[in-house]
Amino acid sequence: MVTEDCVKIVTWNCHHGENVFLKKIEKLKDETKAQIFIVQECPDIREISTELEEMELKPIDWDGDKDGVGICVKKDYSKKVEITECPRDEGGYYVSCKIEDKLNILGVWVKDRINPENQKYADLF
Repeated sequence: MVTEDCVKIVTWNCHHGENVFLKKIEKLKDETKAQIFIVQECPDIREISTELEEMELKPIDWDGDKDGVGICVKKDYSKKVEITECPRDEGGYYVSCKIEDKLNILGVWVKDRINPENQKYADLF
């Protein structure tokens, strides 16, 4: 049984590219009926906020350089969403938010920023 407190979250690795990201997020928004989207290896969602808003999505947080990790929510999502502080280190990119003071979300794209030519995942431990 789905209740009012249920939230549907979709996450995926976009593998670069603004056009790929925009097409995929629009398709997933329509197909999954999710409220929250956490995307790794995506373009800076702050720079494409107009395009996202046209799709009825609202950028929440983004961390990265050319590509990074971002959180978007559906514009009609009625719950209070606020950015929260999250850990930062040299091993990846991190975004976080809190939903209604009940659900903490941490989105991570782990990559080796110290040796960018090394495409293996960074060791966080």
